[in-house]
Parts: sequence; structure tokens; C-alpha cells
Amino acid sequence: MYAGFLVTRRRCRHPDFHVDWRDTGGQAFTLMTPASGNAPGFGLLYRDDSGAVREYDYAPGEAIFFTDDFMHSTKPGSSDEPVVLLCFTFGTDRMTYWDRIRATSGSQSALMCRPDGQFETISRWQSWRRHLGWLAFRAGLRRSA
Repeated sequence: MYAGFLVTRRRCRHPDFHVDWRDTGGQAFTLMTPASGNAPGFGLLYRDDSGAVREYDYAPGEAIFFTDDFMHSTKPGSSDEPVVLLCFTFGTDRMTYWDRIRATSGSQSALMCRPDGQFETISRWQSWRRHLGWLAFRAGLRRSA
């Protein structure tokens, strides 16, 4: 496991499609499962292979996990109480993939456990720089993230 955290939402006004992983060779994954009972109806939007937008509704006792190039977003909606999702990022135990994994996961968490079991601190500046690079990539200003 690289990192674990809680994702909380009360409101999502507009979709923000993104990928968690790119160019890892399918060696890194994100798992999300509801930790609060109010998650149904505040789900996930994703693009299928044809580019069509589909919906996934979180359900107690179920989880979704995904890897490279899974384009997704929080489904717009609102809730009086926070919707809480438990999120784990995990994958290979081979360090040869770490640079590619860190390139996208560094914007998800400031402290990560590497495949060799060592912890790595990603400074806020490094994380922010990676995020800016990703935004530039999404805007077509850079060729690779």
C-alpha cells in the first residue's frame, strides 16, 4: 500500500475529470469504498472506452478500483452531511516502477510508502509542482506528465 486516506465531500458543482495513474504499466491502483452511509447517489462519473460518460454508485460493502488512464470525476451533487470514502493507493512491490508511480501519485498524498517499504515525504512544493505539470499536460501545454 502506498497511501491510505479519507476523501470527504459535501458538494461537487461540476465534474473534474482526471486520471490517478498514467504510464505505470498497470502497476498502481486506486481503491475507493464508502465509509459513510450517505454515499449512494454521490457517486463517480467515468468515461468508457468509447468516451461516453457512465456512472458508478458507491454501495456499502462494495469497492471500485482502477489503474492507468481511468478518466473519472466525482459526480456533481450535495449532501447535508459529509460523504466519506476510504481510499487506498497500492500496487507493485518492484522499485523499477516507482518513478512512474510517484509522478502521478505525488499529488495525492504528502507521505507515501514505496514498494521497498521505505516512506517517502513529498513536500507540498513538489506535490504542487507535479500538479501544475499535470494541469499543463491536460491543457496540452506539455507532451507528457
